[in-house]
Amino acid sequence: MNDAQNDLKVRISESHTMSDIAEKYADKLEALATGLHSETPERLTEYNVTPRKKGTSLPKPTKVIIPVLEDDTDGVGFIIYTQADADASNYQWFKGAGSDTKNVSTVPELQPFKITSKISFIDDDVEKGVRYFYKVQAFNAHGAGPMSEAVSRVQQ
Repeated sequence: MNDAQNDLKVRISESHTMSDIAEKYADKLEALATGLHSETPERLTEYNVTPRKKGTSLPKPTKVIIPVLEDDTDGVGFIIYTQADADASNYQWFKGAGSDTKNVSTVPELQPFKITSKISFIDDDVEKGVRYFYKVQAFNAHGAGPMSEAVSRVQQ
């Protein structure tokens, strides 16, 4: 190994150390500013301090949430929603199309469809005369909660 490579390794190591020190100072500055204005956090913008998001301290979701389907007001698609789970940061939705519009008991294989932090959305990607099934599960950084029962509706 030549002198240039050794010098490069030393400089990279020094830059990592400096980056770690800067991160610690940023944490201290944020804590001080937040502490000074704990009752008026909007004043933090005066110092150009935006609190950084910390890792979630929420436990893994454990309750079964219930999805609901309604016809979209424009006549195409469905309004899909569920109740909020206090431990969830996101919701994963699964979707599948049934082969028989009258059969609600045979749930087809559902594929992952959408991940969202919202508890409602509109699905306009449907065909007339087809029964669609949906399931949902809440999740966060610690894992996913139980899967819901399937709900279905025929696009009219």
